[in-house]
Amino acid sequence: PPPGTGVRLPDGPPLVSSILASAGFRRLLTVQVLFGMGYSIFLILPKYLATNLRADAVGIGLVMAAFGVGNVAVSPFLAAIVARFGRRGAIVLANLLLVASAVGFFIVSSAGPLAAFLRAVQGASWGTLFAAGTHLCATLAPPGRLVQAIAFHSSAILVTNAFGPAVAEGLLGVAGPAAPFGLAAVLALAGAWCARGLPDPPVAEASHGAGAAGADGEGRRRYLVFAGLVHGIAVSTMFSFHQPLALARGAQTVSGFLVAYTVTAVLARLVGGRVTGRLGVPTTVFVANVAYGLVVAGTAALAPSTMLLFGGLFGIVQGFFYPSFVGHALERAGPWGHGRMLGRLNVAFNAGTIALVPLGFASRELGYPSLFLAAGAATVVVSMGLWPRRTSGPG
Repeated sequence: PPPGTGVRLPDGPPLVSSILASAGFRRLLTVQVLFGMGYSIFLILPKYLATNLRADAVGIGLVMAAFGVGNVAVSPFLAAIVARFGRRGAIVLANLLLVASAVGFFIVSSAGPLAAFLRAVQGASWGTLFAAGTHLCATLAPPGRLVQAIAFHSSAILVTNAFGPAVAEGLLGVAGPAAPFGLAAVLALAGAWCARGLPDPPVAEASHGAGAAGADGEGRRRYLVFAGLVHGIAVSTMFSFHQPLALARGAQTVSGFLVAYTVTAVLARLVGGRVTGRLGVPTTVFVANVAYGLVVAGTAALAPSTMLLFGGLFGIVQGFFYPSFVGHALERAGPWGHGRMLGRLNVAFNAGTIALVPLGFASRELGYPSLFLAAGAATVVVSMGLWPRRTSGPG
């Protein structure tokens, strides 16, 4: 049956062994972990900007939004980068960009242009890794295991969120910013070295199905990209503003939110393959996105005593949504191909990050809770367009 039309994915045994049988895939996961450990250290950046550099909501928004600017800016060049260096070389480059930005943060003294520029470099680094790494993951995935392979691939970097922020928060308190930023540089350098041994087989775009190619399929692809944009706004709101909101309400530490998020997100992704196999990919995408919006809106009530609760709920919805959404988009890629679809999703996700600039200004007048309510409501509304379609053929 045609992919992306609600058919169930195969979930027979052995799921884990079939995905991890490839040595190349295992090395890709290792690179993800090393990069993720370095990258996740900077998830504590909003607190660092607010407490160490005395930045307000606008300053935090500007610096954090620069990540999206850098990501979107590099997107038009990703095809040329991959063509010139291959996906393996692009992943090495992504790690080296993270090394350079981490070292640059040694001399940051305010939430100003330098901090924004370095955050933009990190955005370019992430965008390069996302496009090249996910594309390579799709190539290495066993037949019929695309969504599950993406879940493993994304979980490898996600699991580091449980350690990076906690380590960074502790090091900031006892050794200053040079310690966590230096550790991030070392980890990313190790990731670049490990990535040199990645396989980079020839690309066969249609290996997981061409998806719908008609006019209705084109409309669906465009709507998925739009939904990715709204998702980018929601996830950026969660990651960038939960820390200043919690601090304003009396929290002393904030890494617990990210630890709870990581634990539940990894668990959700590990069991999500079988759940998705039973519900079907489109149904999982729809339900997870509605739940996502409700959790984001509910975070307006965040308090020091509910940090673990909301972090855990956020992890559950993200854990189910992300791999099913990306897998669904790749199944529907059609004539776009995996590379083009991933490129557009990457731009959409990170264009949402740029919305942090106006959101930062809005929070001055409306307060942080209003940002979560608005982002959550928008996500729920967009979910209605993801209602699963039961069709008998492409489109």
